[in-house]
This record gives sequence, structure tokens and C-alpha cells, in this order.
Amino acid sequence: MNAIIRGWLPTDIETSTYPTGESSLDAFTAMIAHHHVHERRPKVPFLPDISQARLVMKRDFLQDKDPYAIDMHYGPPQWYDNYYLQLQDALPGCSLIETDNGYFGLAPEIAKPDDKIHVVLGCNVPMILRAGEKEEFSVVGHSYMAGLMDAEALLGQLPDDWRVVYFEKIANGMCFANKRSISQYTRNDPRLGALPPNWKQASYRDDQLCWFNTITEEYCWPDPRLTPQALRERGVAVKDLILV
Repeated sequence: MNAIIRGWLPTDIETSTYPTGESSLDAFTAMIAHHHVHERRPKVPFLPDISQARLVMKRDFLQDKDPYAIDMHYGPPQWYDNYYLQLQDALPGCSLIETDNGYFGLAPEIAKPDDKIHVVLGCNVPMILRAGEKEEFSVVGHSYMAGLMDAEALLGQLPDDWRVVYFEKIANGMCFANKRSISQYTRNDPRLGALPPNWKQASYRDDQLCWFNTITEEYCWPDPRLTPQALRERGVAVKDLILV
């Protein structure tokens, strides 16, 4: 596994900037572990934060490795071992892929250079599709792309004061933390703004978010602010969400 990761590393990873504005090293470090770092999973014990995960990269993977980047005098820190556990879960069966516009991520090994990454409404991860005849596509599989896992293709980057977090309950889905007040969490995406008239946010018994129309008195999913029409009104070219 270590040799594979070393082979994946871009030559300029320590000096280049990723399309999201963060360092390419930080984007890569988080991506290959499926963002299982403390900033993303604050309630999971002994996960490394991004600065600690970066030290693992410097100690074990970068070309100019630093064997003293982590103090191992009393054995590996638990966050060190946990970072490797996340890699063992995330990497089997995957290949590194890069797009024409500078994004990188993980995809099934059967992906080919001519395949395309599509952001598909209703899917919570970018999909790898392969063009066939008569504008038909076959599904190659899902991908895990740094900088495209949080609806950035639809809604743009989060405001600087916010980051995405996940908690224990899968039904809760994506939450948002205010960096200025670490205890402030919300399930409302700060990029979306107010709900349309006659809509209210609600939840099912399993705590999964849904929305209630006060006129029709019906519950629905998805968020009415994320329908194709609503996205077109935001200026998103819904039919052209191809990111290579």
C-alpha cells in the first residue's frame, strides 16, 4: 500500500495549490482516507486532525521522507494507527484518477482515461460514466473526489467560516460547523439561503431531513432548493455537470 501511495503522489504536491484553494498535500492527505480526519468526524475518537495526517505523509510517503516527523519513542500514537486503518478501508480496489481541470480522487480500477466524472442529482458521490452509442452511458462506478464531495459542483465552495462535519447517525447526513464557534453545528447548508414560500424543514422518525409543503400538506425529499428548476435559477447548467 505504501509503495502505491508513493507512486500516486504528484511531483509538486508540497508546493502546489489545489483547485479549492487548499494545499494539494492537504487535499491528497484527506482524500485517500475518505476524509476520516478529526475536522470531518469530530466525535470519532483518536482520528488524526489534518496536521497530524500530514505528518504521516511526511514520515512515510513523501519523496524526501522525514523519519522523525512523528515522535515514536513510546510507540506509534493511536491517531497514527487509525490513519492507516482508514487507508486500509478506503484504498483496496481503487486507482488514483486526475481530471483535466486539476481534481484528483479515487475510482474503481476499471476506470479508463476516456471515462467522465458526472455529478448526478440524487447521488451523494460523483459517478464515473462511460459513453456508449447514441448518447447512452454505462456506469463504471462511484468515485471519491477531493473538493467535489460536498455539493461544490452544484452550490460552489462553502463560505470561509464553515466546514462540513459528520456525526454518528448516518441519517443525519451532512452537517455544517462554524469555524468561529466550534460548538455551533447546523444541518442547514449556509450556501442555500431561505426556503421557498410555503415550505418548512422537518424530519422523519429516523431523524432524516425532509420538507413539508404547507399548502399541499405533503412531505417530500429532496430539498426544494435542490430541484433541477431551483438549481437552474441559481445558474447551474444542470444537464452539463461533467467535470473533465
